[in-house]
Amino acid sequence: MEDWLHSYVDFGLDKIKRGQMFKIFLHDGLIPFLESMGYVIGTPINVLYGRMVCGLYENRNKSTMESKWDMEHYCNGWNEDDRLHYFHVIDPATWAEFWNSWRMIEDFSEESGRGQDRRIDMEHFVWRQLDLENSYQTEVLYGEIIDEEDVEQDEQTKKVDVYLLEVAGWGGLRR
Repeated sequence: MEDWLHSYVDFGLDKIKRGQMFKIFLHDGLIPFLESMGYVIGTPINVLYGRMVCGLYENRNKSTMESKWDMEHYCNGWNEDDRLHYFHVIDPATWAEFWNSWRMIEDFSEESGRGQDRRIDMEHFVWRQLDLENSYQTEVLYGEIIDEEDVEQDEQTKKVDVYLLEVAGWGGLRR
């Protein structure tokens, strides 16, 4: 892996070491992108970097379906609503726009053999590294859930029992 990280790759008009390129990607690309979308990274940056480069290295010749990542969660308190909300907020079009701005990285390039696979891997990998408790999007999600519950309660209180209406209409007296 050391040889791979120390190999020189194209980065714009320059050639830099792959490990340095991934640090730039992480600090100038991925983290600001996630923060702009309302998420906070919970995993310490050096640990995140290590997991990211290990995953990219170990899976560099594998399809997404075969790849295995260190998918340890920063926070195990998430639920399915949190995960679905993440993939709703950062939908495929949003990810595509992000990846377009980083297409010069050969490991993520569509021209490379497995670039698309690594993009998909990264999208799922970073989800597990988020601090959902301190992310703005968690407030948004729970606000939406509370609003939905309020609407459901309002609808239930507005439902009228037809039997009670009929009883009220004739005063409850039989003729």
